[in-house]
Amino acid sequence: MKARVVCLILTAQLGCSSLALDGAGGPGQDPRFLGQDLSASPSSEDMSGATGDGSARAAAREHRELADRFVRSGMVNEAIDEYLQAIDLDPFDGAQYFRLGLAYQSQQRFEEAALSYEEAVRLQPTSIWAHAALSIVYAKAGNPEAALSVYRDVRALDRETARGLLAVILKYGSLDEV
Repeated sequence: MKARVVCLILTAQLGCSSLALDGAGGPGQDPRFLGQDLSASPSSEDMSGATGDGSARAAAREHRELADRFVRSGMVNEAIDEYLQAIDLDPFDGAQYFRLGLAYQSQQRFEEAALSYEEAVRLQPTSIWAHAALSIVYAKAGNPEAALSVYRDVRALDRETARGLLAVILKYGSLDEV
């Protein structure tokens, strides 16, 4: 898991997904979309705090899977619509907010990406994925102080991941001291 998070951070730093998150590159990866290889991103099982109606969760999963297919086809706006429908059906699934954040981030919609990642962090406060993505989007949006604050949370969860994340923050933000 740590290696995948570090790869996610490096992928975000490079602004592309040419580095496969599983270490294997492969055909069909669109270098313009950070979350192209969604198979390596956190699953609902990793991040979900969902409880309640199983049929709503199943329907949400169908929307999320359709959104993932849209992403792989380069149809990010359609994917965003599907992720939003999935969230409406199952608002306690942190993975859906995380994936929505990736879609927004791929379109340079940093404010919306941050809101999505913030919700993923709220639902799953120990998710290194969500924290790292939130810190990166804060840095890219020109808010290094917020990025550094989230970095400290990541450092408390996993020092190895935090080291890679700090390099990203320093690249996109202007911090006088760390």
